[in-house]
Amino acid sequence: MKENYTYDKNIKTKGKRKINKNKLKCVLVFILFIAAIVLLGLSPLFNISGIDAYGIEYCSDKDIIEASGIIKGVNGFKNIGGSPRNFFLLRYGQAESDILNKCPYVKDIIVKYNLPNKVSIHIQERKPFVLIPYIGAYLVVDREGYVLETVDNKEKHSIPFTKGVKFANYEIGHALDIENMKHFEKLIILIDALTEEEKNDNFKLMDNIDTIDIGDINNVYIFIDSRLVVNIGDLYKLNYRIKTLKQIFYKNISRDEKGMLDFTTGDNPVFIPSD
Repeated sequence: MKENYTYDKNIKTKGKRKINKNKLKCVLVFILFIAAIVLLGLSPLFNISGIDAYGIEYCSDKDIIEASGIIKGVNGFKNIGGSPRNFFLLRYGQAESDILNKCPYVKDIIVKYNLPNKVSIHIQERKPFVLIPYIGAYLVVDREGYVLETVDNKEKHSIPFTKGVKFANYEIGHALDIENMKHFEKLIILIDALTEEEKNDNFKLMDNIDTIDIGDINNVYIFIDSRLVVNIGDLYKLNYRIKTLKQIFYKNISRDEKGMLDFTTGDNPVFIPSD
C-alpha cells in the first residue's frame, strides 16, 4: 500500500514538473515574440516616408501636416496611441487633437498609420455659411455657429453677409454664444431654401444677394444687387415666395429699376419703386 502511494506521488511530481516546463516554454516564446515585434518595429522599413491628406477644400495640406506634428523619417509606430482603441486601429490620437485645436476648419479627423511607411489624414471640414460683422471685421461662420476665421473684406467669400445675429464676443474655432438663436435658425432655413431652389433653376439669386437682415424674424429682409430690398416676412410659404421673388427680379424688374418688394401686405407681393 505504501509502495502504491509513493508511486502515485512520483507521477504527480513528474506531471507538475512537465506542466511547469511547458509554462516556461510558453513564457519564453511569448517574450521572444514580443522582442521580435519590437526589433521589427524599430526597423527603418517602418520609418514614415509619405504623409497624405484627404478631404481638403478650405485648408492646405501643408498647414494640416504641420499641425499634426508628424515628421517624415520617424518610426511609424512611435506616435500611435491616445486610447486602447487607437492602438488597435493604428491611429495617432495626439496628432488628431493637435489638428482639431489648431485648424478651425477641421470638424472631424482620422490620422492613421498605414503599414509599412505611410500616414493618411482624412478630414471632414466645416463649410463657410455666412459672414457676420464684428467691430470693423467679418466673422466667417459655419451653419453650427462656429467661427472659422476673420476677414477684412467680405468679398473674399461668396457667402451671404448677414445682420441681426446678437452675441457678446467670439473665439476662432469655437461656436458663438448667440443670444437670439431663433433668428439664426431662421437664417439657416432661408439660406437652405434659397440654395435648394438654385439646384433646379438657371437663375441664380444667391450670387446677387448683398445682405440678409434677420434682426426681426417676422420681417426678414433680403438686399439684392444693391437695388432691390425684399421683405420676405416670417418665411411663411417660403418656397412660393422665393420662386415669386426670382420671377419678379429676373423678368419683371428692369436692371435700372430700384425699390422694395414686400411679401407681407397680402397674398401677392407689392413692388414699391424708389424715387
